[in-house]
Order: sequence, then C-alpha cells, then structure tokens
Amino acid sequence: MFLVNIDSLNCTFQDGFCEWQGTNGTDYNWQRHRGSISNGKMGPNFDHTYRNSSGYYIYANISDALQGNRFTIGSPLIYSSSPFCLKFWYYRSRNTISPFYVYDYSTILHTIRISSESSWHLRQIDITSGLHKIRFVAVSGRNSTGDIIALDDLSAVPGRCAISPTLPPMQEIEGQIRLVNGRTYASGRLEIYHDNVWGTICGKGFHRINANVACVQLGFYLGALSFGNNYGAGSGKIWLDNISCRGNEFQLWHCSSSDWGNNNCSHREDVGVTCADVKHVETRLIGGNRYSYGRIQVRYANIWGTVCQRGFTMSAAHVVCKQLGFSRGAASFNAGAFDESENSTIWLSNVNCRGDESNLAQCSHSYWGYTGCSHNEEVGIVCIRGM
Repeated sequence: MFLVNIDSLNCTFQDGFCEWQGTNGTDYNWQRHRGSISNGKMGPNFDHTYRNSSGYYIYANISDALQGNRFTIGSPLIYSSSPFCLKFWYYRSRNTISPFYVYDYSTILHTIRISSESSWHLRQIDITSGLHKIRFVAVSGRNSTGDIIALDDLSAVPGRCAISPTLPPMQEIEGQIRLVNGRTYASGRLEIYHDNVWGTICGKGFHRINANVACVQLGFYLGALSFGNNYGAGSGKIWLDNISCRGNEFQLWHCSSSDWGNNNCSHREDVGVTCADVKHVETRLIGGNRYSYGRIQVRYANIWGTVCQRGFTMSAAHVVCKQLGFSRGAASFNAGAFDESENSTIWLSNVNCRGDESNLAQCSHSYWGYTGCSHNEEVGIVCIRGM
C-alpha cells in the first residue's frame, strides 16, 4: 500500500480533483463545476479561490438524491510525522438541512448541520500525527429540495491551526501507535490508541516481525533495528499481548493477538522499538553528463530513485553537489531539466537542508516513498566544477 504526505491534501480544483477521489462503491461522487448551478439549485455563483465565475469548486447535488444517499470524496492514505491543520472552505445554501461530515477512516472529525447564510465558510481541524484517510461525506435528508453543498481550497498546514473555530474535540484514531520516551523520534516505548485511551503493549512473545510491522506503520520503510523493554515502564492500560504478525500487515492491530486489555503483564514488560532511520545514502546524477549535472538519484533500500522538487532548496542542491565532491556546491536546480525516469521510484520530497549536512539523508524530508509527486517534478542540479 502506498502512502503520501499531507501535501496531497492540497487542492483548489482548478485543474481537476488533485489526489482526491470519488467512491467505487454505492456512494455518489462529487462534481466539479464553475459559475452558478442551473435548474434552480441553491449553490454558489463563484468559487472561493478566484471569487469569480471562471474558478472551479466541487459540489454534491443532494437535492436529487433519495433520503440517506451519501456523496463521498476521499484522500489517499497519508502519513504525517507531526500534527497538522486541515483547512477547507464550504458553501451551504440556507435551506440545506442534510448533515455534512468530515471523517478520518471511520471516525467523524466534524459535523456541519446548518448554515446561517448562503456564503463560503472556513473550517479548520487539528489532526494528530500518524496515518490518516480523510473523507468528506454529504448525506441527503428528508427534504433536501434545492440543496447544494460545495467545497473549495482544501489545504493541510504543518502545526496546529492558527485560530480555533468552534469545533468538537479532535478524536484520536483507533489503532494509531506512537513511540514514547525515546532518544530520537525513531525510538521509544510502543503505545497504541484504543477505546479513547492510550495504552502500552506487552513484550511477552514480541518478535522482530511485530517490530517491523510497527515501524512500517510509523513510516520507517526499513523496519526495526531492535526491540525490547528499553524505554521505561508506562502507566494505565496494557492493551495488547501475544501479538503475532505475519509481516504483510500494514497496522499492528491487524495482527493476531489477545483481546484488548486481556493480559497478565506488568508495565515492566512494556515493549519498545527502535526503527531504522537512514542517515546516509549513495547519490548520483543521471540524464545529464552523469558527472556535474543531471537528475538526482539516491539509493535507498538498495533501490535507486529520484527526488521531487517540492520543497527542494538551493541549500539542498549544495549538499548534493558537495556530497558528490564539488566543493563549491551548486549553480542551479530545476525540475524537468533532464529526461524524467518513468519507471523509477520517487523517494523524497520536501527536502530541507541547512547546508552543512554531509549527506542528503541528514536533511529533513518526507518519509521515504511518501511524496505524491509525478515524474515531471523530479529535480535535477548543475554543480560548480573546479576548485
């Protein structure tokens, strides 16, 4: 299963639906539109981005649906290593009485039931780190004649929301895991969220395959370096015991185990893991002269892949050139300057270097393989030759 980062949530709908997708099941799909909606429907006359009839938005025409019909649009499966703010603008006509939900997996994050006036309204939702799959769901009510619900300008911003609208408390996600009391973000006592409570995991019978599944769930593709009772005793619930994973599970709670809370363990047996956090990768240039200019490739998990230009800076280009032996650094960088590699993995995006790193992997970046980029965004550089 492929993960992407929170950049994939950003969409103004001017060029399509971006990474958002409709349903393949029994739910109905949202429609993309610009200008006013005909046939007497109560919808916006313009989008929020440009605030004129040339800009696009998406809408659910619930007035033509039967009671209880659902209109769903969802994000890809995303991973965020830190909290972020989900922002969106919505439009609901005055006579709209149908509920409008924002989901994360099966958890309702927010419900909108009434609009005081027909206009665009901002909503912001604080979302925790971890795995997420966001869905917007509009449901037709008993009397939805003329009802239109529209969305525009979806975005995800790292950190907490700048302002705090009146929203229900943010709910954690069932089965989410975290590392606590570790020396780095890649290590710590393993805790899991169940029934609105964080709890620990017993180390009895815990083995490396379990640790690998936990690390992959947290975004570390290379799995675990080690596991054991190394990060102190937790408190409260001990949720899981006798975990046994096959290795192909994407979340730890999908592995077989004792029932939630059913164990004879003490907190002295709380298990922790250390995940493989790569700090050194081979780097090369291809598609140019393969020496001083070309498209960047890095070798991760023994596979060569490219780097996306999103978030890439001149400091990152300097780090690559110096890693390749060009002491004067980079002259320039650009996406699409050299032939794209259609079949290669795009390993990194949002690479942000200080400039003093000795290896590109030491810069902050997305998790490996979670880029959401296309091959025409692969970045190339020109290094400065000579002393």
